[in-house]
Amino acid sequence: MKKGNEIAVYGSLKEIIKPDHSCLIVWDVQNGLVDRIFNKEEFMTNLKTLIEKLRGRMPVVYTLITPMHRDLPLHGATFR
Repeated sequence: MKKGNEIAVYGSLKEIIKPDHSCLIVWDVQNGLVDRIFNKEEFMTNLKTLIEKLRGRMPVVYTLITPMHRDLPLHGATFR
């Protein structure tokens, strides 16, 4: 690890993935998306194994994409 301007810069994967400053983010693993991937069974098996190994050692955070409402303006534009 190197420090520059009081910011830690990690140089290896082993330094990066430590429970005191890391978490696993499981992002948007929903049936509608996962059903479309070519290696669904392998992906799900590996993801479940990873979550099981990290649970209790590092935070596991689950997120999903929530589409914006079609009438919600984005920088002055609307979607129709």
